[in-house]
Amino acid sequence: MSEEIRFKYLEELERSEALDDAQDTSRERRRKRRSEEGSERPKKKGRAKSDSRGKSREESSGNTVRKNKRGSGAEQTEKKRKKKSSDPERSVRNISAPEKRNSSRRRAERTETVRRTSGRRKTSDNRRRSVDSGGRVTDWDAFLEETARLEAEESRRAERESRERKNRRSNAAERREREEKARRANIIRIVSILAGVIVLFLVVRTVIHVVTSHGKKDAGTESTETTYTGIVTSPNNSGSNGTGNETSADVTVAPTSSVVSIDSAEQLTTLFEDWEYTPSETDIAPEGDIVPTTDTFYSHDMMKRDLYLLRERYPDTMSILRFGYSADGRDLLDVVIGNPDAQKDVIIQYSMHAREYVNSLLAMKQIEELLKGMSNGTQYNGAAYSDILQDVRLHLIPMMNPDGVMIALYGFDAIGNETIRNGLYECWQSDILLGKGDPDIAAYYQRWKANARCVDLNRNFDCGWETTVGTTQPSCSRYKGESAASEPETKALVALKDAINCVGQIAYHSEGELVYWDYGSLGDLHVVDEQLADLVSGITGYKKESTISSNQETAGCSDYFILKCAIPSITIETGVGECPIYIDQWDAIWNQNAQVLPAVAQFFAQQ
Repeated sequence: MSEEIRFKYLEELERSEALDDAQDTSRERRRKRRSEEGSERPKKKGRAKSDSRGKSREESSGNTVRKNKRGSGAEQTEKKRKKKSSDPERSVRNISAPEKRNSSRRRAERTETVRRTSGRRKTSDNRRRSVDSGGRVTDWDAFLEETARLEAEESRRAERESRERKNRRSNAAERREREEKARRANIIRIVSILAGVIVLFLVVRTVIHVVTSHGKKDAGTESTETTYTGIVTSPNNSGSNGTGNETSADVTVAPTSSVVSIDSAEQLTTLFEDWEYTPSETDIAPEGDIVPTTDTFYSHDMMKRDLYLLRERYPDTMSILRFGYSADGRDLLDVVIGNPDAQKDVIIQYSMHAREYVNSLLAMKQIEELLKGMSNGTQYNGAAYSDILQDVRLHLIPMMNPDGVMIALYGFDAIGNETIRNGLYECWQSDILLGKGDPDIAAYYQRWKANARCVDLNRNFDCGWETTVGTTQPSCSRYKGESAASEPETKALVALKDAINCVGQIAYHSEGELVYWDYGSLGDLHVVDEQLADLVSGITGYKKESTISSNQETAGCSDYFILKCAIPSITIETGVGECPIYIDQWDAIWNQNAQVLPAVAQFFAQQ
């Protein structure tokens, strides 16, 4: 039996006993009152008769009678008051009335308690079974059973309501989850549609620009010369700490109509003429070295100024030829050092990748030291520089990708051709959509590798071009172009090779401090190529690396020279870390590569 049922049981028992006591007392009082009333009734009648006789006598005597009447009335009133106070019936009624009220109140409380417990009224049958008309419990077993039943029904009802609330909450959560999934799906669908629209817009815009530019070229339209002047900040003047100095740059861009597409050696021969340079008032040679090595920030204009000053200082030992133009009309320059009648030519080219312009500074310093050594009798391996260069001629190309270098240094505003400049901007947008490159446009162009037409020149040569994967659209790197040798820079280098008796080729790149060789050649060519790689590796201290073993992509410059042209070729990777290389690595790079030119010239002179 639960505590609540036990309490109700005791409460009902106490109330029933109280009701029984009250009823017994009431019956006793009623018997007593009836007995007293029976004994007093004759006395009242006799007193009434005597009183009436007295009254009649008093009425016969005037004022005296009236006085007697007043006295008799006072007496009678006093008697009535005493009778009331001593009346047992009134005493019983005064005691039993509160009992009746208390019983009624307790019945009301019991009814309210039962109603709160069960949540509903008892049925007539149950009431008749357990409670009589006076509110007393007559059948305790039925009462307890009914109370337990009501409590069980209340418990089941509460459990049912709890389950219904839980189900409602679960259904609401599932509904919210479905709505959230639908909302996310709609957002993804909208973003995908927008991305597709943007890509389609860029593709259509690029096609329109290409068609428009070809139409202008076919119509023979000319553009005026453009000059870009600005203040640029070198990111590496003070080493790797990120601080730099400001450099003023005047970039004079040739008219686009002067861009030459070179398709044959005969055409190159007509272009092989002395390069002309108009100096400014500030282009004066210093007392000491001409090429500065305080900053690896080295532009095409700085190179032209230094080449002019070097030619002025060493006019009899060098010549500068223009063998082509870049896409934006910049000169592609070939610095020729050696006997003009030599039967062997070696091509050494630098900065085919734009952000690797530290190698252009290295080329210019190597040229200056070679010229200085030829004039003062410097020797290498027991032979004077001038003697070594009697049987071989070096063709040094300090900046194979001048447009790309200018983009990496100054941003796409350094490009004068509006169509090319628009293409560069679209290339940035496309790379960002593909997750390639930095969203900050300035940082994006600082790591630029391609030429001005967004083609990676070292993927554009006709050697495995068809199988080269790279990227499928113009990009800052690894886009192989629309076709093999599609770019003016690539065509110019191939034409230069065809115009001379090229016996060797070296490509300077960054980074890794490696010497790449073993491009797949066989026989004597493979032997000579390995000997060249051993020589350069021994001088620089760089590790030899097989191109085949390292799974390098094909269609590169060295691939083309050795596999297509059977010319021994290697690739030298300078510096460590990501490009651009800062000035804090300059001393190491220079010490490792200072003797490469005389060593390579002697190697091929002895073949």
